[in-house]
Amino acid sequence: MFMNIAIPLFVALVSSSTFVDVHERFEIDLPQGWDFAPQPGDASGASFRVERDGLIAQMTVRVLELKEFLTLKEFVEHLKRYERQPKSFKVVREKKSSLGQLESHMRRYTLRVEGHDSWEKLVEERYAVWGPYSYILRVEAIAEGFSSFLNDIEAIADGFKPILAGRSIDSETPAPSFVGTWYMNVLEESKIQFSKDYSFTMDQLKGRYWVKDE
Repeated sequence: MFMNIAIPLFVALVSSSTFVDVHERFEIDLPQGWDFAPQPGDASGASFRVERDGLIAQMTVRVLELKEFLTLKEFVEHLKRYERQPKSFKVVREKKSSLGQLESHMRRYTLRVEGHDSWEKLVEERYAVWGPYSYILRVEAIAEGFSSFLNDIEAIADGFKPILAGRSIDSETPAPSFVGTWYMNVLEESKIQFSKDYSFTMDQLKGRYWVKDE
């Protein structure tokens, strides 16, 4: 299975703590002290940083366009299959989680800090899928101090809001009316079920859909 995922992502400041992707794909609330930290030449994601009590945590948010239908489980399996990790990579925790209102998969792992073999950093990643996009939230810090950022991570994840066609996942603006059960009569009757998470099923087929406003 092959999936092309490449989409530029930029973030704009709209208040002292809320950032919105200028392409309107997500918004995120940042706890006090977190700052937008753009990386030169990086057009595929948004980076943030905080320094507290001598400890530094870094975070990135990625929005990846899905070129084919993938469930959350399939997306996570795809990432694991094709990722390249150093020998020091070690998974310490993995479980079902959440990213805002989205179901997500959380994974924590440790890595040796490049150039400092005696230092170890801890990384937490959360993966979610909604509409035609997948979302990856990644936070890393020195392992010994990672626990001091746990409340921040939970607050950021809880407040995460994906956006599609200008509508946030919790928007009061009505989404395109396309949810429900549709029937077709060709040779045999077929039933298509459209769900609110922008997935559909038809007999043995499954896929993802999105309604574009013209």
